[in-house]
Amino acid sequence: CRAFLSLMGCGVSLHRPVSFLVHPTSAAGAILEVVGAQWRDGPLTPDTYVVCWLSGGGQRKGRKVKTTLCRRTPDPTWCAVRDLGATADEGDILHVSLLRDLSIGEECVGEVSATFMELPSDTRCALKMEMTEAYQRSVCQVTIQRPLRIQHPCKTIFFVRHGESVWNEATRNGNLHKLLAIDHPLNHTGVQQALDLRTQWQFHISEEGGHTYTHAFNHAEAIFSSPLTRAVQTAVVVFSDHPTAKRSGISLLSSAREVKTMTGFDTVGRSTGHSIRSHVLSQLPTDILPASTDHVQINPHTAMCDWWTPLNEKDARATVEERLDDFTATLQYSPASRIIVVGHSLFFLEFMLRYLSPSFPLQSAPLARDLTQLKLQNCGCMGLKLDFSHRSPVVTDVEFLFGTSLERLSPEPTTMMVLP
Repeated sequence: CRAFLSLMGCGVSLHRPVSFLVHPTSAAGAILEVVGAQWRDGPLTPDTYVVCWLSGGGQRKGRKVKTTLCRRTPDPTWCAVRDLGATADEGDILHVSLLRDLSIGEECVGEVSATFMELPSDTRCALKMEMTEAYQRSVCQVTIQRPLRIQHPCKTIFFVRHGESVWNEATRNGNLHKLLAIDHPLNHTGVQQALDLRTQWQFHISEEGGHTYTHAFNHAEAIFSSPLTRAVQTAVVVFSDHPTAKRSGISLLSSAREVKTMTGFDTVGRSTGHSIRSHVLSQLPTDILPASTDHVQINPHTAMCDWWTPLNEKDARATVEERLDDFTATLQYSPASRIIVVGHSLFFLEFMLRYLSPSFPLQSAPLARDLTQLKLQNCGCMGLKLDFSHRSPVVTDVEFLFGTSLERLSPEPTTMMVLP
């Protein structure tokens, strides 16, 4: 069986033990959830991540996989699914390491190993981590189980760009004062765009068995959003009455945040965890919104810590690639076959540049060019087929919904314009 791991979240806290929960994916592998760690006399704001791999016959099998970095938190959450890239045979060992990222390198906090095939299927199994010398006073317990959940080889994904934000307006008007702020909310135009999109999908919801993408959109089983305010606000306004939002809420996905350039102050967040909901709702004009927006559930999911790139940094190429890996794995191993993601123009563009099928230009060269050079309009929506049956996921089909079109990329404000 091919081995899979899902590192679903590690909470490192002063009051609870570390846990790894592995949920079902297929008979072939394992999804690992890192829930929490108990630190005694340890750092209060560590930057941490997890590394896992298999070994057999005294040699490593497949490849080492790791989560993304959780910054400055004693309670990191990853929800990360990883393919170990090897067949898990009898006697093969699963290795899990918790590492702390330092400015001069990395430091191992603790490790644990277990025979992969002996891990109980669909039953939680607690393992105690062996802490390294520097963290002997810390205690870490790991809980895992082997997965069984069946995956969908091809999924229907919908990308919805956020409505117009205060940043978009300030860039267009050259308002330097507003450009200096971070994590901008929607402006009045953006709120109206979200209300319009809400009206459009609701108009089509009765079309049972009608247009393929519209039908799938209305029956999507999962809704994710970037944690940035403008994206969450768009998701709340557009989807507060969507059946899935009413049933299970909107989940925040830090990997779906916008790609940060050096002058991209609007990609720096303000809130984490459950405080995101109150901040987002406080920035919306309640007098023109449906009452259901006050009741929509927002699940912090992977936005429990400082999920944004620091103000004085930009996203390196390797960081963007790592986020794309993490984002795509989330889509692949979600139990949902139809997924809505509310996000940003540059991130969606990076996704298309990496995953658009090499054969797509043969179907429509002009569309293939536009998908890798232009951006979605504000509150634009496109549906796509994402095929996971290949060595790497590929986008095999794209269709624009609800009158959506593409636009030219806006010029980035120069550093001289933005910095005081």
